[in-house]
Amino acid sequence: MTERRSISDALVAAREDAERANRAKSRFLATASHDLRQPLQAIRLINASMQKLTRQAPEISDLVRQQEIAIDSAARMLNALLDISRLESGTVEPQLLPVSLAATFQELAREFEPAAAAKHLRLEFAETQIAISTDHTLFTQLLHNLIGNAVKYTDKGHVRILQEIESDALVPRCAACLAIRW
Repeated sequence: MTERRSISDALVAAREDAERANRAKSRFLATASHDLRQPLQAIRLINASMQKLTRQAPEISDLVRQQEIAIDSAARMLNALLDISRLESGTVEPQLLPVSLAATFQELAREFEPAAAAKHLRLEFAETQIAISTDHTLFTQLLHNLIGNAVKYTDKGHVRILQEIESDALVPRCAACLAIRW
């Protein structure tokens, strides 16, 4: 009986330690993402000022637009980090709304085309008129991670984003280079 009680006490203590660590991690994620928003907002304001100044120089204006895309990407990643900590803590629930795949693909294409072009990769998105019911932020983050990994780990060829409809489900597919699929 004493041994069982000892094991039970150890399990309770381990669970409490795990819960404390999880709460500490969630607090860290929330604090870090909040603190990182401040300099990101400053960079966004500087970028907006630069856009006003570079209207007469198209080559610089294009670089500033690419910088704006990178800033937006960083902001999305910070927001996703905060969303993950909120999801884990149970304080946020996915908001299911109609999401246009075409609009989502355009948004992702603007973000990833510079990185793909730098690696001499073709980035291709399926043409579609499909809208799905999902949480836009979480769905976009999922595709962002998928495409980011495909571009990062593909050395030549192309990254192609497809969708397939299987009965009542939409299945996003990402083919990279020689039909490597995730």
